[in-house]
Amino acid sequence: MGKIDFSGLTAKELYGENIICRIMDEPDPLIREQLGFDLIDRAAEFGSEIKKRVERMLKIAERDMAARADERKKSEKQKAFERTTEFGDKYPEMRCGNWIANMDGIYNPDAMPDNRVACPHPILPAEIITNVEDGMQKVRLAFYRQGRWREQIVPKTVIAQKNQIPNLAAFGVAVTSETAKALVKFLSDVENLNIDTVPEVRATAKMGWCEDGFMPYTSELAFDKDGRFDAIFGTITSSGSRQKYMDFVLSVRASGRVEPRLAMAASFASILLKPCGLNPFWVDLWGRTGGGKSICGMLAASVWADPEMGKFISNFDDTLASFEGKANFLNNLPFVIDDTARLKKNYKDDFSQLIYQLASGEGRGRSNTKLGLEPKKTWKNITICSGENPIITDQLQGGAINRLIEYEVDEGDIFPDGQAAAALLRNNYGFLGREFVDIICKLGAEKTAEFQRDCFKAIKSDEYEDKQLLSLSALLTADLIATEYIFKDNRALAFKELKKALTDKHTLSENERCYAYIISECDINDAKFVGMNFDEYRGEVWGKYDTDKNTGRQYMAIHTNVFKRICADGGFNAKAFISWALKKGILLGDSSGNPTKIINFGACSRSRCYVLLRPDEQEEEEKVTK
Repeated sequence: MGKIDFSGLTAKELYGENIICRIMDEPDPLIREQLGFDLIDRAAEFGSEIKKRVERMLKIAERDMAARADERKKSEKQKAFERTTEFGDKYPEMRCGNWIANMDGIYNPDAMPDNRVACPHPILPAEIITNVEDGMQKVRLAFYRQGRWREQIVPKTVIAQKNQIPNLAAFGVAVTSETAKALVKFLSDVENLNIDTVPEVRATAKMGWCEDGFMPYTSELAFDKDGRFDAIFGTITSSGSRQKYMDFVLSVRASGRVEPRLAMAASFASILLKPCGLNPFWVDLWGRTGGGKSICGMLAASVWADPEMGKFISNFDDTLASFEGKANFLNNLPFVIDDTARLKKNYKDDFSQLIYQLASGEGRGRSNTKLGLEPKKTWKNITICSGENPIITDQLQGGAINRLIEYEVDEGDIFPDGQAAAALLRNNYGFLGREFVDIICKLGAEKTAEFQRDCFKAIKSDEYEDKQLLSLSALLTADLIATEYIFKDNRALAFKELKKALTDKHTLSENERCYAYIISECDINDAKFVGMNFDEYRGEVWGKYDTDKNTGRQYMAIHTNVFKRICADGGFNAKAFISWALKKGILLGDSSGNPTKIINFGACSRSRCYVLLRPDEQEEEEKVTK
């Protein structure tokens, strides 16, 4: 606008609207200020009153201009706040604040140059995924690259930190360390501005019972994918013909073989442990190669999923940590493992640790890479395994035996045509799991638990441990329910058919087994026990055989170091055995209460030993007779 000539203006024209507005319309603030001074100087020529009027009009005009500027800023800010993404029709529009977000990319025109560009292509949070177990959140990111939309699920922490978000580059997102801060800000703004519209889904990484039903059959929960068990989750589905599958299963049940019925019963029973309040346990089918054990495992898996080896079914090559991870994922679904022979390589015939761990129902506390504790892994299911040899060995601890139902496969092939049976199961599977879950839901947890308790009462016996009978009651209950509601063939398993899978209390006793093991080791090394002619003996000495004067029973005096070594070699706790043996009266301590005694080994040799009575021959004969 430039300079205004005020010299020809009258006093009234100096404070009139036209002149004041012309000055306020000057865009340059310096020129505007100078024009104001010039106007005031000209007004002073007409006296102080005219000058005051001009000064007052200028102040009013300046306040009005400032007010209008504020309104413009507010309007612009509101307009910016109402900006939305323009990414086409595939995803709904989202408020994006100061960001301009369209198919050409995302940028903030008001930001500093270093933080102006967030991404050269569309990207947005399409979905928030909240894990119901630990509350951890993930975000499903949608982004457009190379002519198509892609999606990737990542932890929320990845998009919340500028040092983490560049990891998205591995999935094809155009982000660098230079644009990281701006992209974090954009995604945060979009999520916060659309908190009520960005869909949130509840998810779980565990199968089985949950507050919303049974995973994966509930529509209330999504599967929380993390890459570890996504493939296994994909196998938990149905495929093929239910009629073909049922015809096959009914023919197998009609054959009378216990093994396939037991495998299926264990598969069904796995989901009863939680509503019945029972602990996890193992079912082991063992016997000669080629009998059909692996197909029994496939049959157990086929209740829920694809029974192809290496899919739902595991093998024993995995580490203990990986076993725990999969058990946590399966949760209430059965853990089917094939070929215990592979276990020997990793566990050297002592399966106690693995059995205890899976039967405990919870994993060990482990630190993650950030030196924090990982969320605790828990499960309540049945582990079904098979192999040529029994999983119970001489080294297996008694407590572990209590957690096993072990069935030796009978003679003869279980399936007339094993290859045909395997092929049918590979093509037809996954129907009965959902049906069985629906049945249990209709019965209700209380009614199901009542069935199991009644079954336990019917089979309870002093001959067997309650822990094994409780496990067996779960199998019988599951098979009975499946028989009545699914198979309807009146071929439910009977207690007498599974009785041989139980281990009597005498065998289950850890200390009884230790006692037998010590006796056996001493008998094998009989030459290392001496009599009264010790002075003439020159070989290795374990101890001495003699007869107790009070009872007339033969005893073994075993050197303390030899005794403890025998216990250790057998995998037994020497301290626990000593306490038990003293109470049983088969370990003879001295008069002062010491569990060991001083034994003479000749004229000049004395040594402290554990003095252990040998089994009474008459009692052993009576046990055999029974």
